[in-house]
Amino acid sequence: MVLGRIAQSAALMETILRSLVASLIGSPRAVIVVSGQSVSWLIETALAIVKHNDEARAPTLGPPRHVAAFATAIQRCKDANKRRNDALHGAWIDDDQQIVSKYRQPYMMMLLQPAVDLTRLSNDLDEVVMELLDTSMKVTGVLWRPNQTAEDSADQ
Repeated sequence: MVLGRIAQSAALMETILRSLVASLIGSPRAVIVVSGQSVSWLIETALAIVKHNDEARAPTLGPPRHVAAFATAIQRCKDANKRRNDALHGAWIDDDQQIVSKYRQPYMMMLLQPAVDLTRLSNDLDEVVMELLDTSMKVTGVLWRPNQTAEDSADQ
């Protein structure tokens, strides 16, 4: 049940990231570029665009505090995605409230995690998604408000 919630929240995060990167690229062909890309690629690309936006002389993304919060939200997706991969792609063995994952680890170096960590991850993914949505709405020209002006952002 919890793994299903993790998968669902991670899929939503991926969908939002894909839309964000396409929006940041700003081309009608951007959906072709982002189609099929990994979540890691989407995160790294979004961070690179946000970081280098002003150097590229692209339209401003808005007030620095909003841009910084947006970049932080994207960065949080990176950690959440790694934890998601460990949870969904691991070989899990239940052992008295401990879960053993052999994902990406040699057999002798198995990682022990309390079962409650999966619930925490599910909740964290939900929080990351909400933070990503919230911060993206405060950045100019991204995702939900493509016609927003810099003046509109300054008012928020």
